[in-house]
Amino acid sequence: MVQDSGEKEQSIMKKHTPDTDEPMEIGERVYGLIPPPEFLVRKEENTKITLELTPLSIVFFKQQAKKLGVPYTKIIRSVLNSYAEVHHTPEQTS
Repeated sequence: MVQDSGEKEQSIMKKHTPDTDEPMEIGERVYGLIPPPEFLVRKEENTKITLELTPLSIVFFKQQAKKLGVPYTKIIRSVLNSYAEVHHTPEQTS
């Protein structure tokens, strides 16, 4: 009787697929959602207005602005622009 040395099994066991840091796709991407705050910053011509916001909104936007090193008003403006781009229709141009 010949003993199996296990060499074949060992060579198979040594093959290893390297791990990557790439995210795994679980489902389909949903389009039309507002992007995260770090992608909302861009320079445009602006018009000054007065706006009343809740304390929750102010705290959130100030925290994000501090993390990103930009004024919180710039992030708020970007959120509003993203919303307007999604819901804008040609007849609403002024």
